[in-house]
Amino acid sequence: MPGGLSAIELRTAARLAGAHPAVTSIDLTELDAARDSADQRTVRLAALCVLEALAGLAARPGLA
Repeated sequence: MPGGLSAIELRTAARLAGAHPAVTSIDLTELDAARDSADQRTVRLAALCVLEALAGLAARPGLA
């Protein structure tokens, strides 16, 4: 898709990564809050990705 992933695709990928047993860490990089748009959409999306990854982790069998 031109322009990269949509926000929902990125959030879905973060949740799937968090749920996968082979994933042991996730690193979000290159986020500069000072250069974000006025509504801070990039910062909010990064925070949602962290939450999605944690939700995936919590859904792993044996971790509930």
